Amino acid sequence: PLNCIIPNVNDMDQIDTVFEQVAKEYSAVFNVSYEVLGEVPIQPTVFMPNGWKKSDWLGVYYDAPYPWVYSEELGWLYLIPGKFDPFDIWMYVAHDGIGWVWTSETAYPQAWHPGQNNWINLPDLVD
Repeated sequence: PLNCIIPNVNDMDQIDTVFEQVAKEYSAVFNVSYEVLGEVPIQPTVFMPNGWKKSDWLGVYYDAPYPWVYSEELGWLYLIPGKFDPFDIWMYVAHDGIGWVWTSETAYPQAWHPGQNNWINLPDLVD
């Protein structure tokens, strides 16, 4: 992960544009307004060089542009903590247009995909 290129400022402008699109989609799909909470809803177990972190369940990730998080395994994710439990996470998985899924530390690698009305195994979809 340490060799992964971290987005520069120009890339962050593009990410902000995508964020606006993702936020509108989230609001429309779930008929709710979104709120980004201050802390990343993933508890790191290991702090690595250059801002990378590792959690027991999500693996290695980089969260400096939170709410965007780069996962070594899943690619770019947009995270929204659950309204009642911040460790329940709605995440937008940018890879191959997977879109919005719900997961948590105890459910992962399984995630609920409302568009498919089914549980999916996230790592299988991005391999």
